[in-house]
Amino acid sequence: MSPAARSFYNRHFLLSVLLPAYIMALLSYGSAWLLLSAMGGGPAFIGVFVMLGLSRILAWLGFLASGVPAAQVPPTAAQRERLLALLEPDGPGGADPEHPDPQFAGPLPVSLLELGVVPYLASGGLYQGQLWISTHSLENSDDETLRCMLAHEGAHAAQGLRGCPGGCIGATSWADLSWLIAWPIAWYAQSAGQPLLLLLAALIHVSLWLHLGQLQRQRSERSADLAAAQRFGRELYARALLRHLQQFDTKGSPLRRARLRGMGFSPEEIQRLLDAEA
Repeated sequence: MSPAARSFYNRHFLLSVLLPAYIMALLSYGSAWLLLSAMGGGPAFIGVFVMLGLSRILAWLGFLASGVPAAQVPPTAAQRERLLALLEPDGPGGADPEHPDPQFAGPLPVSLLELGVVPYLASGGLYQGQLWISTHSLENSDDETLRCMLAHEGAHAAQGLRGCPGGCIGATSWADLSWLIAWPIAWYAQSAGQPLLLLLAALIHVSLWLHLGQLQRQRSERSADLAAAQRFGRELYARALLRHLQQFDTKGSPLRRARLRGMGFSPEEIQRLLDAEA
């Protein structure tokens, strides 16, 4: 991964995942302590509904601060034509710029981003079903790789990935309900006269929240990989996936092996695919 790409993704993770989680912990545990102190146990639970809404609002604000929406640019005629061809469900050569498929007529379902030399291809955003691709990825990846990876991200959008915790946005996640545990913990900490217990619980909560988000994203990646592999064939998709991940993988990283293992490849098959793409 290039230094520019590493810097972008570190900033993206900080603003869209890490910072919202800690702010949410501060607001939920802090407000629970203050409201229980001021109002007692009953009326204070009115704040529960506010907390659930704040979780999604913070995720939205984090995504906006990440710089992705601000980097959106209109595609050129050539870029638009290529994206239409890549999105055509009939496969290579199936798109006709003069008579595009009605599914892709009008505004493109993919938003183009100008991020410099940063590879970026993702689903989700301010509303469910958005797809994003950087000009770098569009210009430096072959058609087979892009067609497979766009199908992968389309599977994410269809599965509603953006409801997951740890920074994903869109529909309310069931994991948002976990912030309600701040109330009984705050009540117990006040009863025991141990405010530091509340701080410890908040830090543990954030750690578990981020870990759960990572597990859900891994499960969602596997599901999207299997959906795209079913559409294009396991071997063809695996080769495209390896070419795509080469932009992000670092020496010694288990990323590519883990993704192929999740698709059901044996260690021998994984080594063969890696050797073929070396």
